Amino acid sequence: MTSVTYVVPRYGEEVVGGAESASRTLAEALAARGVEVSVITTTARDYSTWAPHYQAGESVLNGVRIERFDVDRERPSNFDRHYRRLLAHPKTADYEEAKALIWDQGPDSRRLLEAISQIEDGVVVFYPYLYLPTVEGVALTSRPKIMHPAAHDEAIIDLPLFPQVFTGIDGIVYQTRAERGFVEGRFKVGHIPSVDLGMGVPELTEVVGEISDRVRSAVSGRFILTLGRLDRMKGSKMAAHFFESALDVIPSDLRLVFAGPIAESFEVGERVVLLDRVSEVERQLLLQRCEFLLSPSFHESFGLVILEAWQFGKAVLVNKGCEATAELVAKSGGGVLFEDFGSFVAAISVLTEDGELRGQLGQLGKAYGEDRYQLSRVIDRYLDFIDIVSSSHRDN
Repeated sequence: MTSVTYVVPRYGEEVVGGAESASRTLAEALAARGVEVSVITTTARDYSTWAPHYQAGESVLNGVRIERFDVDRERPSNFDRHYRRLLAHPKTADYEEAKALIWDQGPDSRRLLEAISQIEDGVVVFYPYLYLPTVEGVALTSRPKIMHPAAHDEAIIDLPLFPQVFTGIDGIVYQTRAERGFVEGRFKVGHIPSVDLGMGVPELTEVVGEISDRVRSAVSGRFILTLGRLDRMKGSKMAAHFFESALDVIPSDLRLVFAGPIAESFEVGERVVLLDRVSEVERQLLLQRCEFLLSPSFHESFGLVILEAWQFGKAVLVNKGCEATAELVAKSGGGVLFEDFGSFVAAISVLTEDGELRGQLGQLGKAYGEDRYQLSRVIDRYLDFIDIVSSSHRDN
């Protein structure tokens, strides 16, 4: 089996995010199968600043060799404000302006880009599409290249430099059919070998650790759980507003608990709990104790937290406006969709009052996840695809 080198902007046990978590899961699973796996990344943990967090240099984590490089400059504090005009009309953006945006978005690490150009063996995997290491790195290596785009409908993907990025690779790994349809509708990539892989979900293992007082307090009553980054684009503010506006209708003791890094803070009432980051043992406790999982995000390329909730037999409530997560619910029958305030309130009322229905939905989701996204099965298909791309590249 050929060696595999992942190129990701940030990597580590403390890095929380769908794409980042998925890349680490895949890398460690390949290493467990005896594949030689390396990761080229930065010392950053926070994507909004790229401030140093990890030590530069080489290390090993769960069988994966990691090489971290310092970031030459952190993301400008005025990044969002400076590029708001450009991203309002991305299809007509000037190429050089678009390139400047990607460099400012980062992570800007010249040594990381140099390391990509020096890869001599195996397959190079870029994950995800929108950051500098992928945009510039794809053209820096002659090795067979696979990309996990983790793409969805957002303004930045319409910048004029992305067609050459997407058509400059040798294989594409999609997480859902919705993502495939979106990417193939944007770029001329239908001829490039591809696979609908999803994300592999490892089997649950018991985690031992301390539970903080704030988490103990959060699980002391009935609550709905939202996992992941607290961010307007993730639907967090909308979910909090909908929930607080519905308090006259839903059960009086119910709370909404957010667990994940706080990228954007906003005022909430006393029935909404913001936990910020939690440990893995606390995360599992929250999943065990919640009534159901709420995924309010408008923009996801998959929805790993939904599969995690299904592992615990929990039903999910999902934003219908997100094609990828709505697809998971529609195919599995493991949850309910909402599209506006009225349907949100109706769904919460039914799910909190009907325990039998919650259990049925949760079991449907669990069965679907185990059949389609069990990690061992996903890795079997992934290894086959890597071999196809590698062999095809040798033949050309």
